[in-house]
Amino acid sequence: MFFGVPKKVLWVDTMKRKQSSSPSPPPLSQGQQKKAKILEVESSIPALKFYSHIERDGKALKLSQVFYDEHTDDFVKGVKYVLKKDPSLAELVVGGPAFRVCLKEKATDIKTPEFYFETLASGLISQQISGKAAAAIKKRLVENVSADGETFPLPSEFYSKKVEELRSFGLSMKKAEYVRRLAKAFMKDFSKEDLDEHVKFDDDYFKDVDDVSLRVDLERFKGVGPWSSSMFTMFAMERLDIFEPSDLGIRRGFTTYLKERPKLKKEVEKLFNDGEIKRLKRKPNAAKEKYINDYELMNAVAHQFRPYRSIFMFILWRMSETSVEALSK
Repeated sequence: MFFGVPKKVLWVDTMKRKQSSSPSPPPLSQGQQKKAKILEVESSIPALKFYSHIERDGKALKLSQVFYDEHTDDFVKGVKYVLKKDPSLAELVVGGPAFRVCLKEKATDIKTPEFYFETLASGLISQQISGKAAAAIKKRLVENVSADGETFPLPSEFYSKKVEELRSFGLSMKKAEYVRRLAKAFMKDFSKEDLDEHVKFDDDYFKDVDDVSLRVDLERFKGVGPWSSSMFTMFAMERLDIFEPSDLGIRRGFTTYLKERPKLKKEVEKLFNDGEIKRLKRKPNAAKEKYINDYELMNAVAHQFRPYRSIFMFILWRMSETSVEALSK
């Protein structure tokens, strides 16, 4: 007893106070919530029976020598994985030209933050205008913003110019603002705390970041949406497990892919209808659409080709006869 209070009661009361006073974990940021949701959805997608029942002739896959000569070992490994999963895709690959990504000749190239900035900024500049107009604007920026007048301006050089100055070289007000905000994230003069997006791009960032975090971080910047973040991750970073269903060429190819595989489409639709795969959004109306617009269904199928979804995309582009040369430069 302690002043008439049993010791057991005192001990329980003390423990309750300690528990209530212990700090609760900080809430997840918007970016962390988005990443968690993406990973949760992906982890819920089951293996589709269609691919386990697909006919295989047992013959060893023979890629053309050009694939071995031009592509990295990881890329060749990925192509073999995808074609083993769906051998009927082989005719689009075997004997065909090499894909313009993950090339051995560029495997030793050192990619700096300045390279990544140029890629992202060029993408922003090129949005919603012709290639010719974009090239003309970039030429004026090189001549008037870059210190040497020959190479693409550094982030610090872009940021040193006011929006009005950048507009005089052909950028719209929004694009000028977007590129300056992006440039700030690449500059050593600023920390995460100085940036509205709370993302700092440097050597360590690009070396360590995973695919989902990279795309989530990129999409914090105005002007960078899912398509832009996917293309950057796939081509500039040469990541092999990216899938972007909103791309028109992919939608065209995917429409053909499912049309030739009705059992696959039926299986996936049943999984959604039965609730085994949960939809985050209402199923879109496809009545007026020429090509598939059900991105969640597309993602469920593409998920079967992990960890080489990028290669599945390349094959779909080839299926739809879509040129991606400009993206791979």
